[in-house]
Parts: sequence; C-alpha cells; structure tokens
Amino acid sequence: MAANNKLLINNEWSSSLFMVMITTIVLSSSQLSLIDCRNYEHSSTEMALTNQVVIQQRDCYPNETPIFIHTAASTSGKYFNRRQVIRRTWAREAYKYKMRILFVMGVPRDLSIERSLKMEADKNHDILQFNFIEDYYNLTLKAISLLKWSYRHCSNSPYMVKTDDDVVLNMPMLYQLVRQRKIPSGLTGLVMTTPANRENGHKWHMPEHLYPKDSYEFLAGFSYLLSMDKLKSFLKTIITYPGPILDIDDLFLTGIVADYGKIRRNNSFRFKFFCGTDVCTMETSLAMHACPSAKNSEYMYRFWKNADRLSCYRHFRLSRSYRRRRPRSISTTTTTTTEHISNDQIIANYTDYLIDSHQLIGFKFRQP
Repeated sequence: MAANNKLLINNEWSSSLFMVMITTIVLSSSQLSLIDCRNYEHSSTEMALTNQVVIQQRDCYPNETPIFIHTAASTSGKYFNRRQVIRRTWAREAYKYKMRILFVMGVPRDLSIERSLKMEADKNHDILQFNFIEDYYNLTLKAISLLKWSYRHCSNSPYMVKTDDDVVLNMPMLYQLVRQRKIPSGLTGLVMTTPANRENGHKWHMPEHLYPKDSYEFLAGFSYLLSMDKLKSFLKTIITYPGPILDIDDLFLTGIVADYGKIRRNNSFRFKFFCGTDVCTMETSLAMHACPSAKNSEYMYRFWKNADRLSCYRHFRLSRSYRRRRPRSISTTTTTTTEHISNDQIIANYTDYLIDSHQLIGFKFRQP
C-alpha cells in the first residue's frame, strides 16, 4: 500500500491520448477475464488506472461545486439518452448557479466508439474519462478516480456531489444549501442498513471471507455529497485501508472506508427513490433516484417545473409571516413588491428563507 501512497500526490497525467489507448489495449485482455469471473476486489494494477485520464477537462473555478455523474461509455442507447436529458434539464440550472457538470466514465470495450466519445466531449466539455474498462464492477474505480481528480483540480470548491445518470437534482435547493454552507462536514445522503448478501450469483453477492460482518451501513449510491474539508483524509484512508478494495462502490467507500477513517455519515430524508409527478415530493427533495427511462425522467422534471409549487410550502405554516417580512428577506433583488417578482423567484426566496430559518434542511445527524 506504500506504493499507492504516491498515487494521491502524483500530478503527472497521461499527456497523449494515443499512449493511453495503447495502455488500455494491453490491459484490456487481462481485465476482461477478471470482470467475467468477478474477483470482488481490485488489484494495485487496476487502482493505478484511476490516475490515468483519457479525456481531461479544465480545473474547477474557485467556489465552483463539481457534480460528478456516473455514466457509461456509449454513444447511443439509454446512457447517452440520459446524458442528453440531463443537459437539457437540470444541468442548465446547474450552470446558472455556478455549478459544474462532469460525466465520469471508463474506456469502452469496443474502442471504435472512442472517437465519437471524444467528439461528444469536445462539443459539450463535460466528459471526464479514465483508463479502466467500462463495467458495472469497476464502479469503485470510477468513484475513486473522481475523488482523486477532484482533489487535484477542485481544491477550492466547498463541496463535491456524486450522482448517477438516472437521478434528478433539485438545483435551487442544492445551490441554497451550498451558498449558506448548510451541508455538514463529512458524507451526506440517505443512510441505509442492509444484510450482507451471501447469495451466489447475485449482483451484490459478497463472500464472507472478504466481508465477515452480517450487515452493511452505507449511503445509497445514487447520490451523495462530500464536504471538501474531508476529501484529503478520505483519499488517505482509501490508500491506508489494509483490507480488500471491494467492487461494490457505495458499500466500500461510504461504508467501510468512512468507518475506518471516522468520516461522518449524515442522514438526510431529502434523498429519495422517486419516479412520478408528485410536485411537492420533487419540490422538497434534494436528489431523486428517478425514472430509468430518460424520456420519463424528462417528463417528470418538466411537469415539476411547470407546476404551481408555492402550495407545497403551506404545511410549514409560514406563509403569512413570510409575506409580512418578505421585503427584508429578499436579498437577491432590489424589488420589494411581489407584483414584479416571478413565481420562480418567490419560490427561490421562500425556500431560502426556510433554509435560513433551519426549517428545510432535513438532515438527521448521528452523534459522533
């Protein structure tokens, strides 16, 4: 593990796409056999690939929050469609709020589509690709890659977000929580506790010799946040952890590594498994593991944005008091009369007021 210590601080990235692709071709044959039989853990050779960037992107600007989206290295089908929908929907809000969208992927088994991925990256400037084979059981490598990249290129950001490509993020709420620094130190998401899976052949099977405990506690992997003050210690913990680097990413990183490094898990009920058109569920959630179909996710998002969402806040019973003090509460506009303020601005200001008065955060903190 001592050799891996150098990986964290090694700033020498692959400068040639050609050389990286040659390396990929050499390693791919050995990796294919590992993937087909599933080793359950990653070798030091595979871990080294998390430092090798195939498609690079610019550094984060100061205070720019990076949102890393796990996606697959394909230029057609559901993963490409999901990226396109995100670009048309909540990614546009992210840019408005000075947040950064980066789709994270590995190298496709069919290297003939790499050129198309490069063209997509050149067009959108939002693809970050690393030099390991794209595969479900390489998600741990993908998550560690984005952590290392974030450490090197986004050190001035207050938070980073990891999410999947079938998730809808509530960007106004995320922006307000980030701006007010309301997200606590450590990892924040939906805390889950499940029995260890011992069923041979199951997607999430975990042999007892690799994980002897009877249950897991971790954050649901569809979306979670990490405060950047814990990123360095998080990475050092990955390097110094003496056990196997398991191929189930959320279990390993937000469960085993977080426990070993004493990195706090903050539970929030605003991370939800949800696909539907309940406007108030969408309005008061931060991250929604939404519809697997990109088309349905887009419909869900647009239905939410076109609905009257002010009624969703009535159960806070603050409407009258808020209206009385609203001119003092609005700090983002010089207008003090509601007639000249759009519904979206009223909602944004009202949500800001609820967060500022500690009524819309929704974090249930565990005692350290």
